[in-house]
Amino acid sequence: MSARTDISRFTQSILRTFRRATDNKQMRALGEYAIVLIVRRTRLGKTYTRERVRTSLDKIRERPKRLAPLSVNYVEYRKKNRGILSRFTTPKRSGLTFTGQMLDSMKVKRASNGVVAIGPSGRRNEVIANAHATGVPKRNLPARPFNNLSVLEARQLQRYYRKTFGDLQKRTVK
Repeated sequence: MSARTDISRFTQSILRTFRRATDNKQMRALGEYAIVLIVRRTRLGKTYTRERVRTSLDKIRERPKRLAPLSVNYVEYRKKNRGILSRFTTPKRSGLTFTGQMLDSMKVKRASNGVVAIGPSGRRNEVIANAHATGVPKRNLPARPFNNLSVLEARQLQRYYRKTFGDLQKRTVK
């Protein structure tokens, strides 16, 4: 066999592997895992951006920023209505959840051609999510962006993909 034939077969193998690795089923699974990461982080009251802090040993490390705090009036309202609060929150914690409806409605909206779009389902949840992401100054609601991945979460998603669907190089060599 000639080198040209070998390279052609290898190239075709890579293309087939890439098509298999980015099909809708695998992209949907990747989106579901991204939702798990985003919901977990948001319920803990953290955003996807990071801040640098100085440790007691005078070293600098990064940690996730906290979501903007809740207003005093809203904390009081949540204390009065503790019975309908989500089990994942407390009256003082800003985890973008009162009943848990918006975060529970997160789903994969589209998965095709290697692209995944995720977000809350339902018009009301979309409006609430957009209000939290951009903030509403008229209602004294600060921006609390949540529906993005941090750099560390993106790496975690890459590791999940490799572990779940296998490394592309290993598939190509076969």
